Amino acid sequence: MLEDYELVKANYPTADQGGIHSGWFKLNFPLFYQADILFALRVLGELGQLQQPGVKVSLDWLQSQQLKNGRWRGRSPYSSRTWKELGDSEETSRWVTMQAMIILQQANRAQV
Repeated sequence: MLEDYELVKANYPTADQGGIHSGWFKLNFPLFYQADILFALRVLGELGQLQQPGVKVSLDWLQSQQLKNGRWRGRSPYSSRTWKELGDSEETSRWVTMQAMIILQQANRAQV
């Protein structure tokens, strides 16, 4: 499937051939029923598949989302429906940054 579709184009087949979900290109934490590109890369990392040629563009995209301060901006689309213990937007960005760094480390793209 990675040879036929690109995560950053979100051109993968869907049940209803609908449009791209608005959250696909946002780095979300925590996730609920929806997935985003960060989650897809996390799964590929767990499966040891980040070296696949079709994943390179997605990893490039993830690196391009890094802010000048070295972090990634996260968002919590359902913050009004979650426990306050999960934290504010700063805490959300912290979790997203950790996940992005783990993915890039698994792909041998970690920057110190």
